[in-house]
Amino acid sequence: MRTEREFANGHPAGAVNIPVAFPDPSRGMTMNADFVKVVEASFPHDKKIIVGCQAGPRSNAAAGLLQQAGYQDVSNLARGFGGMRDPMGTVIAPGWSASGCR
Repeated sequence: MRTEREFANGHPAGAVNIPVAFPDPSRGMTMNADFVKVVEASFPHDKKIIVGCQAGPRSNAAAGLLQQAGYQDVSNLARGFGGMRDPMGTVIAPGWSASGCR
């Protein structure tokens, strides 16, 4: 669910990245209209899927889209990979990268 650049900067072993949105210099982020189609081509509807983004919000959108498409076992990595940040950019809740898991 992360951008290609975010994913390249670190991800869990074995993770597959299918961005739910792409960076758009003029609008911030643009939804990936093919997101569900790409996921469906890669994973069956009975597969357990864990979605995550850099800080959390995009993965909420991705989880909702997958559930609407009929995926039954979708989990959201709520704090994201890098953690939740306050408006000043300070991590206020550590993410997966700080968990020590690999």
